[in-house]
Amino acid sequence: MILHSDRGVEFANATFHRRAAKAKIHLSMNSAGNCYDNAAAESFFATVKLEAIPEGIFTSRQQAR
Repeated sequence: MILHSDRGVEFANATFHRRAAKAKIHLSMNSAGNCYDNAAAESFFATVKLEAIPEGIFTSRQQAR
């Protein structure tokens, strides 16, 4: 699983990184001060949300997989 986010404090702290690593979640963040470097990722995830997740909400973890 990949979690793409901005560099907000809740996503950049060490505890969050450790927990994500333990859960085998790969973190993807844009570079500080560069709003254009994540345009491809933003476009990709928007497409995934629109096409691969038509309902937008999962009722269980199994359904999300």
